[in-house]
Amino acid sequence: MKSFFTRLLSAKLIKQISILFLFYFFLGAIIPYLFPSKINDQKKQEFNKTQYTSDKNIIGPDRVCIIESPKDAFNVRLEIIRNAEKTLDISSYKFKDDPCTEAFLGEILNAADRGVEIRIVFNSFINFAGKVKHEMKKLNNHPNIECKLYNQINLLYPWRTHAMLHDKIIIADDSMLLMGGRNFDKRHFDPNGYDKPITYDREVFVWKTSISNTNNISAIEQTKNYVNLLWNSKDSSFYKSKPDKNNDIYLYLKECANKYEIKNPQFYEKKIADYKKQTMETSRITLLHNPINTSKKEPWVAYQLLSLTQNAKQKVLLQTPYATANRELLRAFKRTTENSDLYIITNSMASTPNYPAFSNYRFQRQKFIKTGANIYELQSKNSNHAKSLVIDDRLSIVGSFNMDGRSMYIDTETMLVIDSPAVAKELTNCMTVFFEKAIEVGEDNSYIENTKVEKLPVSFAKKMITTLTFVIMRPIQFLL
Repeated sequence: MKSFFTRLLSAKLIKQISILFLFYFFLGAIIPYLFPSKINDQKKQEFNKTQYTSDKNIIGPDRVCIIESPKDAFNVRLEIIRNAEKTLDISSYKFKDDPCTEAFLGEILNAADRGVEIRIVFNSFINFAGKVKHEMKKLNNHPNIECKLYNQINLLYPWRTHAMLHDKIIIADDSMLLMGGRNFDKRHFDPNGYDKPITYDREVFVWKTSISNTNNISAIEQTKNYVNLLWNSKDSSFYKSKPDKNNDIYLYLKECANKYEIKNPQFYEKKIADYKKQTMETSRITLLHNPINTSKKEPWVAYQLLSLTQNAKQKVLLQTPYATANRELLRAFKRTTENSDLYIITNSMASTPNYPAFSNYRFQRQKFIKTGANIYELQSKNSNHAKSLVIDDRLSIVGSFNMDGRSMYIDTETMLVIDSPAVAKELTNCMTVFFEKAIEVGEDNSYIENTKVEKLPVSFAKKMITTLTFVIMRPIQFLL
């Protein structure tokens, strides 16, 4: 009988401890983010002194081309890796378990085998399980490859569970850089045999040349310094596993790369020289990035982006997959429209795959309309995932930053501000393609009739899920 009561008390104690821990975890994950962080005065002064433009006769060290199509996106990745001679630095939010990721990892191994020193830092929470985790562990055993996890999961620190590494960066030999919004996921690349909706995105390829008449620092040097910060952070830890004596994973991944090339020849048509020929002259490029701590962040990128838009004199084009009704964001949009025209292209209910973020925007869309912004929604079965701005036909801004609370206060983010009328013209052309497939939202919060663009139907199920998601997520919209 005593043993029975002992077991009963023990079970009851475990239950009580479990409830207390869940209560602690819930409060610890929510309360620290209730109130947004403010930027300290020293950082404000630093940002306010930052120069984003140069004289028109200045030739900077970097040339740039825009990587727009899914085919070019995978092609240029392969070419950067294949042409790397000394070093490769890679930072990525997500590696999806699919053939395109395995083909990429196979190319990484080939580069490591020829002596290229490779560092990969990636997000822990999104990539904590699955086949790719096992493959990454084995990659880390290669003498020329080191892998680190950003913000490895620790349930004792619930406020850290939200922090994601959201950057998408590849640097080769300190002379080539790819930065933008694409994740390693086949829906971003549209390989042969893929028949589901595509996710359109955008990157910039930066090539550092020896032709320059200025001391402006290369974007590649700035980005390499940022990756070094991530790599050396106390919140980035080595990814280790037991050695694979037979190197079975290495052989498997290399074979995946070979098979992928045979099945998808369109990804191997261009060479790195072709992309370099497409590059355009720039005067200055400035890297924007958030703090790298795993708690609530000061909104460094948001502050600089919104300062640039508020100082626009003529026109701002903004493309974003998500826009949540953050108060600071709405205030900035309002200030922007007081001095210039603001045009926003984002997803519609028909195109969006992200229910939490879109529902927050959709049911508070009137707040965005009241800022004076001209809002357009993409009518397509495919979705937009590009994050870009063009300011006054001169500044182009491309990277990983979404117009939401997560990008402002929670995740790591990077954006490049490019001073080049030529790049701005090209980016405007790319964004115009999306505007031409969109319908404008009127002041009455309904679509303005457009005879050239058909409003796509939305299923009853998607409408219901979107509505329920908004109701459920509304109390914690600051985490979206």
